[in-house]
Amino acid sequence: MYNNGWDALEDGIVVFTKGNIVSVKKGNSVVNYEMKDFNVNMGKLDGNIARTLEEKVVPEDKKNTYLAQTIITKYYTIKRA
Repeated sequence: MYNNGWDALEDGIVVFTKGNIVSVKKGNSVVNYEMKDFNVNMGKLDGNIARTLEEKVVPEDKKNTYLAQTIITKYYTIKRA
């Protein structure tokens, strides 16, 4: 999946988190949500969206950067035993 680039990532995967702000892939865009009572497990978002902050298109020259951040986020949020 990751070898095929940004476009091969499934929609809904978490790209980035900071505090209660979560960025999620949606097509060629990233949607930023303010969350309430949530967690991220292996890149999957589980919780309540308080509000949608913005949606922005990912430029072609930034897709690899967003892909790398998605990989870091996925493996940083591995559920620990």
